[in-house]
Amino acid sequence: MKYNAEMNELYESYLLKISQGCHNSLELLYEKTKSYVYRYALSMVKNIADAEDIMQDTYVNIYKYAHMYNPRKRPLAWILTITRNLCLNRLKKKKVKEIDIHEIEQVLSNNRKDEHHNYILLNINLIICSYHSSSKSPMYVA
Repeated sequence: MKYNAEMNELYESYLLKISQGCHNSLELLYEKTKSYVYRYALSMVKNIADAEDIMQDTYVNIYKYAHMYNPRKRPLAWILTITRNLCLNRLKKKKVKEIDIHEIEQVLSNNRKDEHHNYILLNINLIICSYHSSSKSPMYVA
């Protein structure tokens, strides 16, 4: 479906009604824009579950902030800006310090038994576990 001025007016009317508390208009807006929002979120976060969560959060925010929409703007751009901000927030939360796995393996293979070394090993393992949960890399636990 091609986006045009007629759709612009329709989305603006939905946003106006949403700002007045109309749930039905939110459902209608959702049906008309969900594919734009989902595809945009998925392109940013590269994860189906996260994209679905962001899509849901986008429509919650549309409902909460519809009164702030400026009718002289483009409504789809406003909606996708909400989506983009939610994606960026999600990506910031998931960002994990990058680790060179070879350096970690070298440290883990060293058999020193002092307390400080054990503390470092524990922290490295925690980082690796965090790293593994956010990527497809193999997990190494000593």
